[in-house]
Parts: sequence; C-alpha cells; structure tokens
Amino acid sequence: MKLLVLLFIGLAPLLILIPLFVLLLNLMIYGLQNRNICSKASLNVRNGFLLGVFLGPLGILISLTQAVKPTIKNLIFGISRVLIIVAVNWVIVRAADLDMVYNILSPLFIYVIGITFILRGKNSFKFSVSNTK
Repeated sequence: MKLLVLLFIGLAPLLILIPLFVLLLNLMIYGLQNRNICSKASLNVRNGFLLGVFLGPLGILISLTQAVKPTIKNLIFGISRVLIIVAVNWVIVRAADLDMVYNILSPLFIYVIGITFILRGKNSFKFSVSNTK
C-alpha cells in the first residue's frame, strides 16, 4: 500500500502538474493570440481559441495559414526572426552559465517567447479582439 502511495506522489507532478502548466500557458498565450488572429481575419474566434489552447504553437500555425497569405517577404521575416531568437537564446544560455537554468529557462523561453515572436513578429503579444464571429 505504501509503495502505491509513494509511486502516486512521485508521479503526480509528471502526470498532473506539468500538463496542467502547459495547458495554462497555451490558454494564456496561444489561445488568446489565436483569438486575435481569427477576429482580425473574420474567422471563427471560438475554433481559433480552442486550436490555440489544445494544440499550442501548431494551432497558431494553422490559424495563421488560414488568415495570412504567405509571401516571400513573410518568409524572409520569419527566417530572420528565427536567427534573432537563436542568438538571444544563445546569449541567455552563455550569460546564465548554469546547467539548471539552461535546462529550464531555454526551452521555456523558446516555447513562450520564441515561437510567438517567430510566427507573429511585432504582434506577438497583442490579445485584443476586433469582432467576434
């Protein structure tokens, strides 16, 4: 009996807390950004919000492909943003010089700030809604 309790306590952060944290991040960042993208492109806001919450960066990519026509200019801007994020991430890792900070901060920076900046650029953290459909 004690072994099962210890096993559950040890696996609780892995099975409950980490997915809950990722879902909360997706709700705050990708869900609200998808809501903004869909409202400006006159797409279904509710579906865009749910795509952002459950799929995260993949959901924002789906919404952007529906809302924005890809051009060479957008592709060049995207590649330059990737290079900027790689350079900033490298600076953060070198400045911290700690293994623990590297293992936690770098992926969190890439997931929260990096992907949103790469995909949306200057509109990275605009969450307002112009109209709802």
